Amino acid sequence: SAGGADGKAVGSAVAWNPTDVWVPDAEYDTPSLVAILQAIINRSGWASGQAVMALIKDRASPANACRFPRAVDHIDYTYAAKLIVTYTYTGPRHPRIGSLMQPWRRTSGNYRTGPTSTVHRVLPLGNGVMVYCADKIFYMRAVSSPEPTFGIVPIADFGIPSTWCVEGDDKEHVFISSDKWVWRIRDGEKPERLGYKEYIDAVGGVGNYTKTFSSTVLANAGNWNAGGGFDCNTIVMGHGDPGANGVTNGFVRFPAVTIPAGATITAAFVRFTAYTDKSGVTCDLRCHFNNVDNAVAPTNAAEGNALALTTFVAWDSVGAWTVDLKYNTPSLVTILQTIIDRAGWNSGQAIMVVIKDNASSDLAHREGKSNVYGPAELHVTYTVESGTLVISRNPNFNDYYISNGSTTYLLSSQGLSQWFQYPTSLVWEDANKRLIGPIAASTDLSAYMASDIFDFGVRSIKTVTALEIGSAGQALTANIDYKYKMTEAAFTSSRFKTCNADGTVVPIVSGNEFKFRVKGADYTKFDLDYLTVRYKYVDKRMIRGVYATDAKVLSRPDR
Repeated sequence: SAGGADGKAVGSAVAWNPTDVWVPDAEYDTPSLVAILQAIINRSGWASGQAVMALIKDRASPANACRFPRAVDHIDYTYAAKLIVTYTYTGPRHPRIGSLMQPWRRTSGNYRTGPTSTVHRVLPLGNGVMVYCADKIFYMRAVSSPEPTFGIVPIADFGIPSTWCVEGDDKEHVFISSDKWVWRIRDGEKPERLGYKEYIDAVGGVGNYTKTFSSTVLANAGNWNAGGGFDCNTIVMGHGDPGANGVTNGFVRFPAVTIPAGATITAAFVRFTAYTDKSGVTCDLRCHFNNVDNAVAPTNAAEGNALALTTFVAWDSVGAWTVDLKYNTPSLVTILQTIIDRAGWNSGQAIMVVIKDNASSDLAHREGKSNVYGPAELHVTYTVESGTLVISRNPNFNDYYISNGSTTYLLSSQGLSQWFQYPTSLVWEDANKRLIGPIAASTDLSAYMASDIFDFGVRSIKTVTALEIGSAGQALTANIDYKYKMTEAAFTSSRFKTCNADGTVVPIVSGNEFKFRVKGADYTKFDLDYLTVRYKYVDKRMIRGVYATDAKVLSRPDR
């Protein structure tokens, strides 16, 4: 038992029924005492360095059935009894957490409800401390062990994803919320959401993510049939022309799929846009993924037939399709997980779905639009249970570095920007803080600037006709991210185009919301003064006539 002699508190017991004969100076072990020792370590008042005492009591043994171990030998400690323990340590423990955990959990009386899940970090702020939990954030003004003098004030209904997603000093903290927004809180102020969710999603870390992937490259989607035909204009799936040669299989390659290795897929499907009306029955299909680390689209029927495939998900009795409407495959969670679990999978590689016929009737097929006319979309929701997303602070300039070891962002008084150096490892400064350590320089020395999202104050379709960039020192390239609907999660990117000698580029892109990006080949010569966008309204439902206008988007290079 863990406890003391008669009259002292004793916990639950572990039975020990030794049958071996003891001989002098030999060593003998008790059974495992894990459960009863854990009960001591879990006590609210336990602290490292305190004493533990084991008590071994008789359980009605017969006469003379006893064992005599040595006590502490005053001459030689070699034969003293030893407590041998193996344990796992998951990180530093703030010295105040032990004494405050119980009053935090009180749900009545003078204390408001406190944290009921993992406490990731406790940091000083002003005259108190901020308590960052997995599901909530609290502020405690003063501490008078073992009870909080002023209680805990709830600050936010969300938490942070891990211990390392918060950093700061006693005047200011910057942290990443569990839903991947960047926040700042200062003494005596409410938390301020700085934004930057899309960038934090890109570097990952612990949490839940929902992403949509597509491609506008013609060669990334198409079909091939049993007769050797191959085409990239539409995605035909099922049985096209009558006869054996009519068996047709479709494929869609999704480049740059940013799902980290080790992620758990919780939802996945492919969404097609119908190219034309099709209602032939019975249309039975099978959904596969190309079972490789980094998929390459086939260029002929022979390459299509040679593709290595995962097991299939049946897509039976596919209903009629109507032109321009969207249709989803069944859940592809299990077969997508197969790809993500491959030893060679890395975030950013390509994934290809392959839809094969499964003995459909003649003329029972469905046609999806190719990547040019209406790209198919891979919709994925996944969970990352562990990660290395870290915020590290430079106290000299009050700058914050946010990194996952391969991508780094710098948060300064000028906003958020990508940093083309990245940490190669993580180092400990002391028992309570982990900082990003040795860095490596990226080979990409280009300067890069991206705008916020713009709809120019009108929720209608606009066409961007030209970008005019004021700059000196080098040739620049620019592109536009655009989408048509607010409900769409993902933007589509145009390709980068080089500005002419006057700093003008003509992308011709239509959409409702836009983001503008400018790149220079050499950051040492990058000098951007302004970016003017010329656009016109083409949606006459909201504005009469067609008007041309312009708007300055990036008029401050320091933003």
